[in-house]
Amino acid sequence: MKSYKAELRQGTPSALVEDAVAEMNQLGEELQEWADSMPESLQNGDKYSTLTESADTLNGRQVNIDEFPCDEVSIPYTVYLPKRKKRSPSREVRLGNAISMIQAVIDFYNGLDDDYSEIISELEELAEEIEIPGVYS
Repeated sequence: MKSYKAELRQGTPSALVEDAVAEMNQLGEELQEWADSMPESLQNGDKYSTLTESADTLNGRQVNIDEFPCDEVSIPYTVYLPKRKKRSPSREVRLGNAISMIQAVIDFYNGLDDDYSEIISELEELAEEIEIPGVYS
């Protein structure tokens, strides 16, 4: 990650999870568009399969939490941004940032005295790693 810098940010639990899910859904749409634009001769290959599976998984992400306890608290989290301002983060980094946001909320609820195991379980499902193939892999 030489070409990225870490940036510390803050947000409420609901905002972090909603933003992360929105980013994951956006990534899912991008991966599906990529798969759909592949030549027909490549649509039986491993990359196509990986793209469509990842797109389906990411597009299916949604928040099933009605209310976030302690939502007035601002939670710190880290994202990675390109060092060059005109560059966009890669899909893999964007997914990592979204997962980092959700993990920050998980860590927050784990650190509280009350039992938030149901919310934590729901968030852990959202934070599941997904393979995003590179352009040249």
